[in-house]
Amino acid sequence: MVSFRLECAASRRKWAGAQKLTCGFLFPVLSVRFTVVSDPPEDEQDLECEDIGLAHVSLSKMFSRGKDIIEQDIDVFDSQNDGIVIGKLKVTVEALGALRSICEEL
Repeated sequence: MVSFRLECAASRRKWAGAQKLTCGFLFPVLSVRFTVVSDPPEDEQDLECEDIGLAHVSLSKMFSRGKDIIEQDIDVFDSQNDGIVIGKLKVTVEALGALRSICEEL
């Protein structure tokens, strides 16, 4: 558990900077995770999908950069060996407005 106290001067500009810093502490590990799966073969539809790869988008980086991610290629890592890139995934993640709304409520 993280506990801290934040005191700010009346200056709105100073508060905006402190608020951004505070929200940065709240979003350090938040990310959107994508799982790439394989479909079962046509003749074996009773089998389950199999995880092939994983990709993620860091919401903290998105928040600190102040931009949504629009049609960006991200690395897909092998689900069995996390260090190996096996492909790219083109994603759009529009979450900046929601993240800012959360921070405004603090």
